[in-house]
Amino acid sequence: ISPNIEKDFVKIFAGIHVAMMSKDLTKPFFHGENKDDINGFLFDYERFAKSKELIKTKTQWSDLKDAIVKIINAENDDRTKINRLRNIRQGERVTARGYASRFEAYTDVIKNKIRSYEQHDWFLDGLHEPYRSRMECFCPFNYIKARECVLQIETFQKDKEHRDKRGLLLVEEKSQPSKSTIDSITTVLEALTINWVNQEASDVTKIDKIEADIKELVKVVKKLTSSTAPGHSVPRNQYPTRGSRTNIDNQQCFKCQQEGHISCNCPNQDLQGPPVEQRNELRNLRNEDVEIRGANIRYFEITSTTDNPGVEYLKVKMVRKEPIFNIRNYNL
Repeated sequence: ISPNIEKDFVKIFAGIHVAMMSKDLTKPFFHGENKDDINGFLFDYERFAKSKELIKTKTQWSDLKDAIVKIINAENDDRTKINRLRNIRQGERVTARGYASRFEAYTDVIKNKIRSYEQHDWFLDGLHEPYRSRMECFCPFNYIKARECVLQIETFQKDKEHRDKRGLLLVEEKSQPSKSTIDSITTVLEALTINWVNQEASDVTKIDKIEADIKELVKVVKKLTSSTAPGHSVPRNQYPTRGSRTNIDNQQCFKCQQEGHISCNCPNQDLQGPPVEQRNELRNLRNEDVEIRGANIRYFEITSTTDNPGVEYLKVKMVRKEPIFNIRNYNL
């Protein structure tokens, strides 16, 4: 190509751009009503202004060619960065703060190459659930508000999970029995034997040992369930009130020795009650009964079996409504 043709091309190219830019810049066109339209117009205006300055300064073909190549390469590089920014997505294991920081780092490189509403839309498109649906409810109008809103949602969610987790830990700590409490009960139970025992004189020591173990067990359980124990309190409505009646299911008929009714309502009215001595013994034994929140440890009368009517035995019985050593029932 001859030098004259190159000069003519530069003049023609420069003349066309100058004519176009002079027309666009002297009489700028704008169609829109909101802030995004204004920003888009200013963005295009700045690009045209840079092109006009380039045409004015480059009068030689080689200089203009190098400048055009440089501009095209820069635009391709910017386009690559823009596409990379548009394709950023928040992974399932990525926090909202991590996603916002990564998006901000990619935006800083091409901040002057994209429009504000594009930055806002691309940021929202990259969010995953539940952030995206919540952001649709808040409707942030720009990128800054959207970023702040996402971080606030994540902070609230973490605080809520921490509170819920802390509440579950407190419930588990309250429900777990105390090791020292279980050890103290286990120690007594290991030496305790409740069974049919021979009433002969040679077994008196064994009978006394069983009764002593039972009394020791009663003391331990009463101490653990006492309302005066350190650090424990009983609600006011759990104290017995004057005139309160006991549950009829806990009553025992002295005629048939069955629970759930008293002697005047006994279905076996023809049965005669026990002798006076045994009746007094039963009355004394009932006075020693210990009611322990759903479990009744009771001493029964000396009786005999049908197999050996001449041999008497000591019958000891424990009546349970609930597992007596379920520590969760005792607010320990």
